[in-house]
Amino acid sequence: MILTTPSGENIEVAEYVKKWGRSASIALLDPTCEIYKSPHIDGVIGYRCEAGSAFVFGDPLCEQSVKTQLAQSFDEYCKKNNQNVVYTQVSDEFARWGLEHYKGALVQVGEEFFVDPQNNPTEGADARMLRKKINHAKHEGATVLEYTEHRPDLENEFEQAKNQWLSSRKGPQIYLSNVQLFKDRSSKRWFYALKNNRVVGLCMLNRLELKEGWVLNLLMATPDAPNGTTELLVVSVLDILRNEGCHYLTFGVVTAEDLDPILGLNPFTSWCAKKAFKGAKWIFNLDGRRKYWEKYKPQGERSHVLFTRNKISLCDVLGLMKAMNVKL
Repeated sequence: MILTTPSGENIEVAEYVKKWGRSASIALLDPTCEIYKSPHIDGVIGYRCEAGSAFVFGDPLCEQSVKTQLAQSFDEYCKKNNQNVVYTQVSDEFARWGLEHYKGALVQVGEEFFVDPQNNPTEGADARMLRKKINHAKHEGATVLEYTEHRPDLENEFEQAKNQWLSSRKGPQIYLSNVQLFKDRSSKRWFYALKNNRVVGLCMLNRLELKEGWVLNLLMATPDAPNGTTELLVVSVLDILRNEGCHYLTFGVVTAEDLDPILGLNPFTSWCAKKAFKGAKWIFNLDGRRKYWEKYKPQGERSHVLFTRNKISLCDVLGLMKAMNVKL
C-alpha cells in the first residue's frame, strides 16, 4: 500500500511493516488504517480514529533509537487535532516507557504467541492429538503446496475459498484487518491445501525482518475441508521454514487468562475492566483461539494496551471496540 501524505510524499507502508513490524503491524496494511509520518523521523505509526481517540496498532515502526521520539511527535500531532491516544498490542518495553512517560494506565491483555520452527511440535507424547488431526486430513486426501508461480486461475480459486470461509463465519467476530490476499505481494508467502484438486485451505505469511521471520497473517479452511486441514497447513509451513533455517514464526496475540497486571487505574475501574474482559472472552470464545495455538507449543511475550490517560471512559471502550473491528 502506498500512502500519499499531505506534503505529497509517497510512503510504501508495506516496506515499513516488513522492516520494523510485529504481528499487530499487519493492521497498517488495511485501507481503513490511517498513517502518520513525521517530517523529521524515518518511521510510521498506524492508527484508526474512533470516538475522539487515535487507536494505534503496535509499537511505532522505526529504528529502536528513535521510537520514543516518533511517539512524542505523534502525540503533538494528535493534540493539535484534539485527539486522545491509545496504544494497542504494544511490546513490554514500549509499554513500560509509555507508562512512565504518560503517567497513564497499562493493561496486559494478552500474549504474542511465537514458535521456533526448528522445534517440531508433532514430536512427543503430548502431541498425540495434533498428529491424529494431521493424519486424518492426509487420510482424507489433503495435501499442502506453496504458491510460487503467478497463476491467475489458481489465485481465483484462492479468492473463492476465502469467500466461502468468510461466508461460513458466524457469531461475534474480532479482526485487525480485512483479508487481502494479493496486495503487497513482495512481503508475502502463500500455502494452500488441496483435496480432489480443489483448494480447501489457505495460509498466508508476512515477512518480519526485525525478527528474521514471519507472521502467520491468515489461516483458514473451507466448510467442506477435512478435519485437521488447518493443522496440516501449519505443520507443513513449519517444516518448510525449518528446512530454510528460520527461527521465528508468530501466530499473533492471544488473550491473557486474566487482566494482570493493571497499572495506573483505581481499584473500582480495575474491577470493572476485569469483569468486562471475562465477558468478552465468553462472547467471542477467545479462550478457544488460545487453546488452538497452544498445541504448537509456543512461547509467549506480553502484549499490552497503553492508555495515555489514567482514566478509561465508556467512549474509550466503544472506540477500542470499533478500532478492533468488533462485530456482534
